[in-house]
Amino acid sequence: MTTIAYKNGTLAADSLLTQGTTRVGSFNKIEKLEDGSYIAMAGSVEVFEEVLLWLNDRTLPKPVLEEDDTFSALIVSPDKTVRELSNSLRFFKVVGNWAAGSGGLIALTAMHLGKTARQAIEVAIELDVGTGGKINSVKVF
Repeated sequence: MTTIAYKNGTLAADSLLTQGTTRVGSFNKIEKLEDGSYIAMAGSVEVFEEVLLWLNDRTLPKPVLEEDDTFSALIVSPDKTVRELSNSLRFFKVVGNWAAGSGGLIALTAMHLGKTARQAIEVAIELDVGTGGKINSVKVF
């Protein structure tokens, strides 16, 4: 799947792209939205692309995700508001460290033990078979 993490104004994500259990390439899982917010995503690339379009243009219909669509995202706004975007496309305020994806618990534990968001992704790459590739990170504030 993937691992994304957030701590102290930094978003980080692996870049592994899989199809089933096969590693097929890489993908940047952190994007800047038109309103200046940053989003990091874990889940299906197709869902991510559809959600990105909707977040950048709210006149479009809200995407309808299937129950089996794996999707979780974190959005950090320019005003430093941090929100999780769930599979139901509802926003929930986040306080503190946050991680998601197949290596999410590993990354969250690593951050709890003092690692940065980027270092937490490194730990997840070592321990989670669904996390890999280059690490992308952005300091959002």
